[in-house]
Amino acid sequence: MGRRRYRRQAGLRSPRPTRSHRQALVWSDEVVPRSFRDLHHLGLTVADVEVSAAWYERVLGFRRTGGWDDPAGRWRKVFLVHDGLRTRLGLAEHAGSAGGPFDETRTGLDHLAFGVADRAELDEWSAHLGAEGVPVSPVAASNSIEGAYVLVFRDPDNIQLELFADPSG
Repeated sequence: MGRRRYRRQAGLRSPRPTRSHRQALVWSDEVVPRSFRDLHHLGLTVADVEVSAAWYERVLGFRRTGGWDDPAGRWRKVFLVHDGLRTRLGLAEHAGSAGGPFDETRTGLDHLAFGVADRAELDEWSAHLGAEGVPVSPVAASNSIEGAYVLVFRDPDNIQLELFADPSG
């Protein structure tokens, strides 16, 4: 028998699950499909898609590969790639956004971490980010993985980004 997984009970579909929706999860004997082969893309909501895209291009070396404007004007998206990543980054500006800066203490994304080769590369990134006017933390030992180091900074929407050097792979 395969691994069991949670599934939602019929009729409880909502774009924003409530506590009662989470409590409505039930065990199922349905087998989980094959494992994932990769993380395809990440989508981040930003206040101004052009400002954020320019920042990710200039500061982190991403390249714009496309975009899409909703014909009804509800959102605009920009798609970015980076030579060092297989995962793509999508930035979305929503017309109906509540606004305000990112806050990792709310339910949702906590932070986004990019892997780098080693501690020396973190020092190079620290100098580069400083030259771009981006405030950064000191390079510090990770409190979650022994021997790893981390550099923390934020994008224009206050989304916490990390550069992470993990010798264990």
